[in-house]
Amino acid sequence: MKKKVAIITCFFSLFSIAIAGYTDPLEGNTKVINGNTLYVGGSGPNNYTRIQDAINDASNGDTIFVYDDSSPYYENLIIDKSIRLIGEDKEITIIDGMKKGNVIKINANDVVIKNFTIINGYKKWYLSSGIYINSSCNSIYNCNICSNECGIYVGNGYNRIEECHIYLNNYTGVVLSSPSNIIGNCKIYKNEKGIESTPNNMILSCEIFGNEYGIWSASNNLYTIM
Repeated sequence: MKKKVAIITCFFSLFSIAIAGYTDPLEGNTKVINGNTLYVGGSGPNNYTRIQDAINDASNGDTIFVYDDSSPYYENLIIDKSIRLIGEDKEITIIDGMKKGNVIKINANDVVIKNFTIINGYKKWYLSSGIYINSSCNSIYNCNICSNECGIYVGNGYNRIEECHIYLNNYTGVVLSSPSNIIGNCKIYKNEKGIESTPNNMILSCEIFGNEYGIWSASNNLYTIM
């Protein structure tokens, strides 16, 4: 019963975005609140040098703040906790996957990723992505996703991608393989495919241009609002 309630709550939050426009992901559909803050990079005496080490030590509800002065971070991250991962400046806070697979894989629900450039997610098959989402109720906000095999792969529903630039990915900018997701206010350009989607996802106020295919779907039930 609790699981059903959580999914319904997440859905109505996503639906409200479509009706009311943008809401900050730190106050939106995620439940990540009132935790501790861990710091990566910078000059603090207890700061981490690797993002994954901070993730490993974090608890549900924590925030990990990543300074740009130690960028780029050469890592392949696995997020298995409900946390906020926040970069200092998206243009120069870079996570580089070194072409060793997904740059970031999200296995937990209620994760926020904000203010990063994410590059070099590649390993000889298109599901290697800048961000691979294997869960629900997550928010990707204000990121540059570029130079990956697939920019963002969404394997579950009730996720949101907003205010991102998704470009120069070898295969597809965003793959939505499950319904009930939202892409809003993004620029998606110079990929082979801009968006590949299953039915019943929403694309709101996006600029999609310069791709070989703009939006590809096998169904007419792709709820698109431009």
